[in-house]
Amino acid sequence: MISLLLEIRVNGWTAPVIGHFRQQGARLAIRADQFEDSGFRRNGAMISTIGDGEWIWLDRLAGVSWVVDAHAQSIEITAPPSLLREAAYSLDTRRPVQSRSDWGAMLSYDLYGQWSPGSSGLYAPGLSANLDARIFSPHFTAASSGLLNLRDRGRYVRLDSSIVFDKVNSSESLRLGDGYTAGPGWVRTLRFGGIQWARNFSLRPDIVTAPVARLSREVAVPSTLDLFVNGIRSYSRGVNPGTVRLDDLPVATGSNRVQMILTDESGRRTEVSLPFYSSSRLLAAGMTDFNIEAGFPRLSYGDRSNDYGRFFASGSVSRGMSDRLTLRAYAAGARGYGGGGVGATVQVGVLGLVDGALLASGGHAGTGLGYHIGIEHVGRSFSLSGGYTHGGRRYRDLAQTFDAPAFVDQARASMGLGLGDAGNLNLAYVWTRRTGEAASGIASATYRVEVGRRHGIGLSLSGYADTRQKGWGALLSLSFRFGRHGQVYSQQSWREGRLESSVQVNGQSGDQRFNWQIEGSRGRSDALALQGNWRGSALGLYGRIDHIGGMTGVQGDLRQSLIVMDDRLFVSRIVDNGFTVVDVSGQQGVRVSLENRLVGQTDATGRLLVPGLQPYVGNRIAVNPLDLPANAEIRQTEQLVAPRAGGGLVTRFAVREERSALVTLVTGQGVHPPAGSSVTLENHENAMVLGYDGKAYVRGIGPGQNRLKVAWPEGACVAIFDAPPRSRDKIPQIGPLICAP
Repeated sequence: MISLLLEIRVNGWTAPVIGHFRQQGARLAIRADQFEDSGFRRNGAMISTIGDGEWIWLDRLAGVSWVVDAHAQSIEITAPPSLLREAAYSLDTRRPVQSRSDWGAMLSYDLYGQWSPGSSGLYAPGLSANLDARIFSPHFTAASSGLLNLRDRGRYVRLDSSIVFDKVNSSESLRLGDGYTAGPGWVRTLRFGGIQWARNFSLRPDIVTAPVARLSREVAVPSTLDLFVNGIRSYSRGVNPGTVRLDDLPVATGSNRVQMILTDESGRRTEVSLPFYSSSRLLAAGMTDFNIEAGFPRLSYGDRSNDYGRFFASGSVSRGMSDRLTLRAYAAGARGYGGGGVGATVQVGVLGLVDGALLASGGHAGTGLGYHIGIEHVGRSFSLSGGYTHGGRRYRDLAQTFDAPAFVDQARASMGLGLGDAGNLNLAYVWTRRTGEAASGIASATYRVEVGRRHGIGLSLSGYADTRQKGWGALLSLSFRFGRHGQVYSQQSWREGRLESSVQVNGQSGDQRFNWQIEGSRGRSDALALQGNWRGSALGLYGRIDHIGGMTGVQGDLRQSLIVMDDRLFVSRIVDNGFTVVDVSGQQGVRVSLENRLVGQTDATGRLLVPGLQPYVGNRIAVNPLDLPANAEIRQTEQLVAPRAGGGLVTRFAVREERSALVTLVTGQGVHPPAGSSVTLENHENAMVLGYDGKAYVRGIGPGQNRLKVAWPEGACVAIFDAPPRSRDKIPQIGPLICAP
């Protein structure tokens, strides 16, 4: 048996290994591990034992042929794609970033006031404050909000108070306190106070909950793959022979057309097409969503702090049975009441979704039944949705049990039509019938077209009709841009025969911190308004002056957050969600960027509070190393950070000040050592490179005397020098020093 070492080519692709073969007459065997390294699939049935090794005889593989070129010491193997390994590529660019929250506290307030001169002014004098207090930590987030009326004897009304524990890895949240009930779309939500355990997919934005599109194709020879989604190329790469699979295709909501085009080296093209419908209302196969809550419904919310009803419990579960079918179930109970329902969402090919549910309730009011049915189609140029929910005479949902408005029969329909350059048309109709009341319906239509894209000129026409009140209205609007940040709106409206005209001019400063608006109207009464909104780093301000029918009114608003974190107090404009405190090791004046956008400079303590971070996703925070002292060393200039919702974290950039100098070296013959020589400071790990003119930037200089070793292929030498004084502003220069052998 002859041993051969050959370069391997499979269907025209050069494998990254030199194969070890055994030849026995016309038969040829390859080592099993190298068979797999050459792009083949292998299984136990293929393997034969030769000596003490595992080998695979090529003649035992169906469809495989080969040609050995003894002169080139290579082998060309031709094999069917089914024998080759599958190559899978994920097009999902989202990457998980570990979210966290550090210990801290925050008080945000929104102080609002209004006033009018004279006794019969436009606004009654008033002063109030919305308050939001939070404590956040690595383990939980506690929050409480309320409304303080400073004109009504300082009356305070608590709105919501809760403690939330998030379990990020399993996408679950436990809430203690005030919140909303959850459930399918055909269930009304309810404010309550109690306990809730629920799936919370927002904790893991990297998890795709909806079904995703996949494409696969067998490739016989090396080819170029191009992926087109709705006619737009979104991915391209070279692929080797075998089965190619694309996962997590970047499709849009609604109907999509995905095309994979393979072009081989001869220019021959092969196309694979996949129509695909995507919707967040479907769960991917095997995905589960759930919620369980128990507590007491909130009554008189916004008027009383602690008005709760009687105990109830509810829960729901949704399960993706397949990528085309999601089942849902819901149940709720309270004293004298029990109810629930089952439903399903089904994908009908590329046409869209059908949604349905059966509902039932029982209790003191009797037994009742209801049902819900809905449809959805979202396309590139045509969209249609509709639904009908019916509750029988005795059907009651949980919200109605606690004095919410009676369950209604409701029908809704909407249609959107894209007309290309001719604009967009949207139609909608909503019909409602409450128990014991006459039915009512509202129809509306909107048409909008861009008549001058270069200048942002838009024209829109909208109207509505109320079938119960016999009312109607129409609005004609013209808008256009001026300058870089300005916009003008001109409107003409008709409402039940009354005519009103208005003009609105909006503008914005170049740094987008200040917005202003001037508005004037004529109709039932002439009106003029002027308002401005300024967003600073430490606070936000809003002001408005109205003059209507000879009366004048003034409104004002101040928004600010006070944050205690990292052992100090920060004052910021209102913080709605995530934020970070950037700490650059005490270095003042260092510029900080969020997603490549400059947001400020560090203060005297080397810190800067950066609001506006997206929770649970990676936010890129970067510092400018050019703002650091000459003797400072920073190994990391940017980080991806993910705060948790409602919390903050500290982002630290370690800066180490070290003694450094620019050293000039000469040999005993008065010449410089060769450029490119290795320069090493004794007791220092990292080697440096000698530049031209014998200059080396030496870092890590210790106190007292230092030894510098220089080496090049033809020789070596040593220089001794004393440490220079520390300097933050400039790099000390030493030398010329004699570098002796």
